[in-house]
Order: sequence, then C-alpha cells, then structure tokens
Amino acid sequence: RVYTASDTGRPSSILEKEFPSVNFEECKRQHDHWWYNHQGNESSDYEEWRPYGDGQWYAVPGEPEVIFDARIKELDEWLSQRKETNI
Repeated sequence: RVYTASDTGRPSSILEKEFPSVNFEECKRQHDHWWYNHQGNESSDYEEWRPYGDGQWYAVPGEPEVIFDARIKELDEWLSQRKETNI
C-alpha cells in the first residue's frame, strides 16, 4: 500500500530497458505504472488516512483502502490462475 514516496517504483518502460531479459507485459496491462498512481480525479473523495496535523507532510497521496483492496484482490486472482505452485 502506498504510504510514502518510497513505496513507488519506476515505470515498466524504464525497467524493460534496464532488464531486457525480463518480460514486463503483465505489469503494463493497464498502464506503465505498476504501483498506485494518484490521478488527481480522486481528490474530491480523498480523505487523508495517515497521521497528520503535527507537522507531518507527504510527497505523495496515500493509497485509499478501497483501491488497495481491489488491487490485492486482482493480485490474488492472478496468482490463483498461475500454474506454478511455488513462487
């Protein structure tokens, strides 16, 4: 769950160049960012859930729980369809 800026990554397009032997197609199914990427259209509904008010500030919006839960559900469904039994 994205909590701080360190919970983000590099776009798949950059990783592909750095690691040409790795297939990143699964990471690019919806977009180039494989982590939560606040689009700004959620801002009217966004409610800060992390500690704040005592001087804390965050470089990125925290991932809302409903989005995190949906992302984890999608991951779980993807994993259950894999043929591997050990990862």
